[in-house]
Amino acid sequence: MTAKKLCGATHLLVTPSGEPTGMVDRVLAEQGLTRRIGLTVNQFVLAPRIVASSNLVAVLAERAVTLSGVAKALHVAAVPLALPDVRIQMLWHRRTNRDPALSWLRSRIAELCRAL
Repeated sequence: MTAKKLCGATHLLVTPSGEPTGMVDRVLAEQGLTRRIGLTVNQFVLAPRIVASSNLVAVLAERAVTLSGVAKALHVAAVPLALPDVRIQMLWHRRTNRDPALSWLRSRIAELCRAL
């Protein structure tokens, strides 16, 4: 897989923020390249299943693919780009900040993520 070959495919873009481009597009632009976005979704959990049932490609965290339940239906290849590390954050509305149940849930999620 080369960067040019990757750019020749039609991509699924996962964009939780709704932005029309992402980190991969910024890295490609630094190399004078662009990719063709065929579909956008706002949740990473959807992406592997969509790719498995389409002719789209997506740049995803390997763990998202592994946990998707459709990894065997996908061809997984290393991305031919030097991508920066991704920072994952939890966000919640300030009115729920003191909710004991949600506080417990956030702490469990943080604990599980640290273990990864």
